[in-house]
Amino acid sequence: MEIQKVGGGMYQMDGVTYDLGTLMMAIGFERAENIEAQIVDQANAMKKRNALLEQYSKLLAGCRSKSKGMHVQDFTLTDPETGQSINGKDFMEQYGPWPIPGDKGKDGKWSKTTKEAAIEAIKGKMDSLNSDSQMDMIRLQGLMSKRDNIYQAITNLMKKDEGSKSTVVSNLR
Repeated sequence: MEIQKVGGGMYQMDGVTYDLGTLMMAIGFERAENIEAQIVDQANAMKKRNALLEQYSKLLAGCRSKSKGMHVQDFTLTDPETGQSINGKDFMEQYGPWPIPGDKGKDGKWSKTTKEAAIEAIKGKMDSLNSDSQMDMIRLQGLMSKRDNIYQAITNLMKKDEGSKSTVVSNLR
């Protein structure tokens, strides 16, 4: 975006000529659109993370329900990126933690002690994702605050512009 003064209190941006007040509003709206896009991206990232957490919760519950050893491949989960079914081993290979300490063959056939290590590793991964979610929420709140401030500034500009125009009209009478 390049802005040039063309004279007579007029400015040109992207091939369009504006007065100063309208130019500032156009810049404000463009900035608001950029912030809106960031908000959408942030919300989508949070949605994906929540879907990932949901699958980890299912896997964790399944691990806890088995009293002995298990094979993680027996679990059917949903891939948060594709929405397709995925077995537990492929899920963990893709999203971690993998391999689990004690899984010597890295095949997902877990003894009772390996299963316990897996439970701890999954809980650690979930804690990390929850922490990331909290940071994402703070970022989202910051973006929304910026957006609100931009719209407030645009509203103030519009009020001042209207006031100036009203004064000019009343002076002409």
